[in-house]
Amino acid sequence: MKTLYTKCILPLFLIIFSLPTFAEDGDYVTLASLTNTVEGATQNGWTIQGEIGKYTSPPSLGIKKDCVITSPAIDFSLYSCVEIVADLKTFQNATLVVKDDSDNELARQGDLDMNNFKPFTLKISDTDSPISYKTQLKLECIINSGNNSDRVTVKDLIIRGIKTRESVAIGSTGLASFCPLLDVNIPEGLTAYYLTSDGITETTINLTKYSGTSLKAGEGVIVSGTSNTSYQLEKATGEVQAIEGNQLKGCTENTTLTAGEAYLLAKNSDGTAAVFKKCAAGTLAQGKAYLPATSASKLNQAQEIRVDMGGTTAITSATISSDQDSEEGASYSLTGQRVSQQYKGIVIRNGKKFLK
Repeated sequence: MKTLYTKCILPLFLIIFSLPTFAEDGDYVTLASLTNTVEGATQNGWTIQGEIGKYTSPPSLGIKKDCVITSPAIDFSLYSCVEIVADLKTFQNATLVVKDDSDNELARQGDLDMNNFKPFTLKISDTDSPISYKTQLKLECIINSGNNSDRVTVKDLIIRGIKTRESVAIGSTGLASFCPLLDVNIPEGLTAYYLTSDGITETTINLTKYSGTSLKAGEGVIVSGTSNTSYQLEKATGEVQAIEGNQLKGCTENTTLTAGEAYLLAKNSDGTAAVFKKCAAGTLAQGKAYLPATSASKLNQAQEIRVDMGGTTAITSATISSDQDSEEGASYSLTGQRVSQQYKGIVIRNGKKFLK
């Protein structure tokens, strides 16, 4: 526990914040880290209250009495075995305290008294007592002396954990692109779609419903669910197969794209439906999916390509309840519930699926 406190506080100043990266089963992934430069901290979402010293031999940070360092917000609900690791040195007996952004104490290590840098680990949570919410970590250094120059010196601080689940947020159109970094199970209420080469025409991208119950790490898919809702996907056990012939590519890391290199899921020009659009030059975030332009040579040069949800859904046809419904085309959600014209998302009308 000593290591976790120490490592958390010192590196906060030096931080280079990064999104979680893919790791093999059982490996830790870095949630946030600090290099040994004060400049890196505030630029990457860290804040510092109190005095900090910067040292060059070796490069390190000195956290002085009553200093508090606050990390960027991290969604800890996706991780287990969260801990802080760092190299630590103290000149007087000191205590490191870790709190969440509501000032609930998560961990504490006292009696820190090391004249030389030593590696330490401070356990923040484990599988029995996980942090089940998104929060910032607040690292407070308590020096047990009256000398304000006394400090805890830290270098190479890392906040890390073992990823146990994924999360995906469905937007207002009822769809999202997604690439899991773990093999995951598809939860109830979420449906995955993929794209075959036969599903690409000059004017339309025809997605196919995925019939499996799990997704392989790195697979690029489009997922549908309740609009403006987040879903968590638990880590799958056993072997998971890749989707054969899938033309969508997943981003296992932030991916730089040149203008026109790919088609991305987006809202149409009036914001009422999902389409595929040619990308501008920029970076597509880790965990997203895209269609490479080289796989879509059949498409015309339109900037917006209509999306059709092919395959079988929870309802294959809509029952017409009156002559008026038959003429105007009553709309139903994928669960079979009749919806109004103002409904946004995937609807079934006259046995066909549409995006609104």
